[in-house]
Amino acid sequence: MHIYVFGNPDLQDDSVPHKILPELKKMFPHITFIPTDPNELGFAPKNPWWIMDTVRGIERVTLFTDPSRICAMRRVSVHDYDLGMHLALLAKVHEKLEIRIIGIPQSMSASRAVKEVIQLLSEFFEARHYK
Repeated sequence: MHIYVFGNPDLQDDSVPHKILPELKKMFPHITFIPTDPNELGFAPKNPWWIMDTVRGIERVTLFTDPSRICAMRRVSVHDYDLGMHLALLAKVHEKLEIRIIGIPQSMSASRAVKEVIQLLSEFFEARHYK
């Protein structure tokens, strides 16, 4: 299993997915975490496509499976392109694309985020009886 990790390690409000990677790699050695810039990704990897990213407007770590819940805000230029826009375009091209987004609240501390992500992934694997 692969989880593509988005976010910007250089921006305080967008860096938590990258900050928690060392702990997640220890807890889930069977998962390959791939730091990725969504602006450089022109395709959808394996189906389902697992993503971990910072999300505005949520209170706790949340697993999103419905791409229509991801807002693609109105854009002015290609510099405003983000994951929401990318997913909207991919949904049109790949109608059967399954997306699993682990959303981390923008204002959440790394220590709390890692606990909630570990809990979410543990529950997911337990429910599906595999690792």
